[in-house]
This record gives sequence, C-alpha cells and structure tokens, in this order.
Amino acid sequence: MLCRKLIGARYFNKGYAFYAGTLNSSFFTARDYDGHGSHTLSTAGGNFVPGASVFSHGNGTAKGGSPKARVAAYKVCWPPIYGLQCFDADIIAAFDAAISDGVHVLLVSLGGAPAEFL
Repeated sequence: MLCRKLIGARYFNKGYAFYAGTLNSSFFTARDYDGHGSHTLSTAGGNFVPGASVFSHGNGTAKGGSPKARVAAYKVCWPPIYGLQCFDADIIAAFDAAISDGVHVLLVSLGGAPAEFL
C-alpha cells in the first residue's frame, strides 16, 4: 500500500546508545530497514491503491484507515541489545516530539522478539 502523505520522519536513539556505546551511521536515520514501520504507517494512512490483490485473490482497491491523512514516522526501535529493541527514553522522547510537532493521533507499534507471558 502506498502512503503518499509522509510529511516527516525523525529518529530517537539516545536511550539505545546509552547501552550500545558508539553507534555507526546506520543509527542516525529514520529509515525503516525491516518494513514494520512502513507497514503500520500505511495501514493507518495509506492512499487508495486500485487493483490490489494477494496472488490474484481479493481483487479491489486497498486503502489505509484514513487514506488522506498526513503522517509522520518517529523511529524508536533498533536491533536487539541485551534482549531489548525499544528503550523507554527513546519512546518518551518521540512522544514529546510528536506532541511538540502538533501531532493529533499517535499509532504506536512497538515490538521485539516474542516472550513467554507466564
């Protein structure tokens, strides 16, 4: 699904860097390397895409929940370190920035490796 209204992207890594130490240049970008952020962003604000299908099934027009929304991405998760990918300090910094940037709705999709609940 195509998201044509991406109006900004920022990254937050100071919490991660506290544990990881010196970071190389790949940690100073909001680029989505595994596709999870792009997927969730297009689910929320993807534009209309005619002719969408999965292996020729379910043909039709795909769209996100608010296809004409203007969206911004705030990257807070990184490759796992000490079993963690998303540090609280980075998450809170991104929330503060989003509020300061005038964001009205936050879609938060944070994750990591699955773990036993009990």
